[in-house]
Amino acid sequence: MNKEATSSGVENLDWIDALRGIAIFMVVASHVAHPCQMPPLLQRIIESGAAGVELFYVVSAFTLARSWERRKAERAPVRNFFIRRFFRIAPLYWVVLALSLCIFSGVYGFPGMATLLTNFTFTHGWHPDTIQSGIVGGWSVGIEMSFYLLVPWIADRLRNPWSALALLLVSVPAAYGLTWVGHLLYHQPWPCYADSFLYFWLPCQFPAFAFGFVVYAVYRRIDVAALPARVRLGGSLLFCMLAVGFGFELIFSWHCPPVLWPTVAGGLGACVTLAVALVPWKILVNPFSVLMGKLSYGIYLLHTLPSLILTAWLYAQLPVEWKGAGVSVAFFLTVFAGNLFLWMTLAHWGHRWVEVPGIAWGKRLISRLEKYPATL
Repeated sequence: MNKEATSSGVENLDWIDALRGIAIFMVVASHVAHPCQMPPLLQRIIESGAAGVELFYVVSAFTLARSWERRKAERAPVRNFFIRRFFRIAPLYWVVLALSLCIFSGVYGFPGMATLLTNFTFTHGWHPDTIQSGIVGGWSVGIEMSFYLLVPWIADRLRNPWSALALLLVSVPAAYGLTWVGHLLYHQPWPCYADSFLYFWLPCQFPAFAFGFVVYAVYRRIDVAALPARVRLGGSLLFCMLAVGFGFELIFSWHCPPVLWPTVAGGLGACVTLAVALVPWKILVNPFSVLMGKLSYGIYLLHTLPSLILTAWLYAQLPVEWKGAGVSVAFFLTVFAGNLFLWMTLAHWGHRWVEVPGIAWGKRLISRLEKYPATL
């Protein structure tokens, strides 16, 4: 088992929070850039930051596999796993959902009962009418919650990197095949929503999670701290180059059909994760990125729709003659910095008053249940 410890003996995994920070940085940038009219190549590069969602998925699968490995000897590991995940995700999601309904219902109308029920139960990711309902961008939370149902079964069978690689190799053609079947089932009843739904749904996104399992299977087999510095540096640079290759494919989409974009984005996320695991580059792993990572869930839930509306409104106020490439870039940088400050501030309070207490509730519930005979 890999142990890169601090001087206190505690495993140093700040780089995982930093990766979450990088992921939310990419996602917010892609949303803020959407209404702007920057030079086409720069616009496409920044909007490709949407791949930050798949980086989240890679890191999620990595951390969940690691957590399962450490806790599978508990009396009721499956039950405790689901309790921890529920109390980590649900409280803040429900709070933001309630705020979204209160704020935007006057503009967009109050959603139907299907939207409320599916978002409340995190099943909104399984239907074209509900996957983008409730919280804009909340589709990924529904996908993640569905993925959690598979984690104990998968993580228990990750014997070595080869089994994780086999999962990845099976998941890619499965994503292609299931999405093709999905087109047959969904395209005629929902012609306007079918394509986006089938891009966002779990079968299409699953290869990104599978990449996370591969990364964990490799990581736990090596002792990073024991590797010579030149080996770590060489390995990190190699994964950086591979990440650039995946990034080029994602940006220019030379050979990649849309159904495989999450797979390419997952490959990019896996390479970045391994590169940072080997060498935590200061430009990527620093107090700011670590802080953003700790607040990333709140930032993600809060920012999407307000950022799109606010940025589009502000950009529309610019005189036409100002909307050249230079002013558009300056406008993007200014609004992006303002968005980060605003959503980090609000996410801090959400983390303090909702996320942390929610996690504590889960821990207390597990402690109480541990007094009774285990069933799972």
